[in-house]
Amino acid sequence: KPGLRRWISGKPGNYYPISSEDYDLAFSVEVDSPAAMVDYARHPFHMDAAALMGPIIEDVLVVDFEFTAVQQSAVAYKAPREGDDNVAIAHVTCLAFKDDASEEDIEEFTLALDRFPRQKPFIRRWILGKPGPYYGSATDRFDLVFIAEVDSIEAMEEYARHPYHTEVVGPMLGPIMKDVLVVDYAYSRVIESAVDYAQIIPYR
Repeated sequence: KPGLRRWISGKPGNYYPISSEDYDLAFSVEVDSPAAMVDYARHPFHMDAAALMGPIIEDVLVVDFEFTAVQQSAVAYKAPREGDDNVAIAHVTCLAFKDDASEEDIEEFTLALDRFPRQKPFIRRWILGKPGPYYGSATDRFDLVFIAEVDSIEAMEEYARHPYHTEVVGPMLGPIMKDVLVVDYAYSRVIESAVDYAQIIPYR
């Protein structure tokens, strides 16, 4: 699928206090536009893969969101410590807001949330956006989604207990949150496309 810009995949794990344990495999796909997502969904290889998945899949959740910026760092702040697997962690968080939450409170929270990478230098890569109906089976349960990628299991532990997380963003979210889903998964490589080819890049 030449329209596929970036791909990571791996096995979910309990890397965050409220990480879901309901899924066995997770992947993140980035494409350049809504039109590219349409092409992704109807690509013949996609149809072939769906036929293979059908007999073995018990449950699936698809969340699509549009993002306009990528915050990333070239510096490795937290390499794996002794005894940890040599993997990075993708922290996928989907949020739904209460019906009576004000637009001002949601906007203030979103701006504070999007400052995470500047407050937590061990976040390697960050994207955030609002979900949309870009894929046929995408859920409409959530209002905001972000993916934070960190260098190691230890970095994810520090992410969870960072003061900006516990003292700033957490208290802002509590009064306006209706639902949350967190899926964390470990991965060790990134597949990226420059235009019409794909290359596999070791994470480190």
